Amino acid sequence: MSTEEIIAELPRLSAVELARVQAKLKELVDATPAAAHPALGMWKDRTDLPDDSVEASKMLRERMMRRTDEAK
Repeated sequence: MSTEEIIAELPRLSAVELARVQAKLKELVDATPAAAHPALGMWKDRTDLPDDSVEASKMLRERMMRRTDEAK
């Protein structure tokens, strides 16, 4: 079954079934190391950035904007 087929079936599930799906997804995500999830582990080796990924993303965006302005 493809991802699209699975997603298409979700609206047909009951609240109890959706809760079971959500619990299983959480279990699978929690069991997978952060390195397998780039969005979760992308900052772990960057000691120059804050631990919070939102803050780190903001800081990198600001750095990129400064470089763009300097190149003009």
